Amino acid sequence: MTVEELKQYRAIKAEIKDLEISLKKNNIKDIVQGSDEEFPYTKHSIKVNGLSGNNENISQLNRLYSLRQRKKKIDDFIDDIENISLQRAFRLMYIEGERKKSWTEAAINMKYDPDALRMKCFRYIKNKKK
Repeated sequence: MTVEELKQYRAIKAEIKDLEISLKKNNIKDIVQGSDEEFPYTKHSIKVNGLSGNNENISQLNRLYSLRQRKKKIDDFIDDIENISLQRAFRLMYIEGERKKSWTEAAINMKYDPDALRMKCFRYIKNKKK
């Protein structure tokens, strides 16, 4: 995991949300008639919905799948951090909120020195690569 990948988290979340909204707008709904499988074969209505198989929807679904994989990779990386204060620092800096916090804001929130917190996080990433 790199700092650049972590910085992409909020953008990935926003893109996932946009794709889900777009796909929801392209949802097709219909009602069809069917009957029971066994006697007396009673006729009833069945609601059907889904996406058409056009190239745009397929492309959006593939992109959505790829983004969800990247998001999960980042979530798993942070969840695997055993040091709770370090895990919290990563969440504050890269996951929570609509905008990225500064190291000073995160440090104040955690009652840490900003430079010490930043170095602690960067060292963790550097050691994790090895």
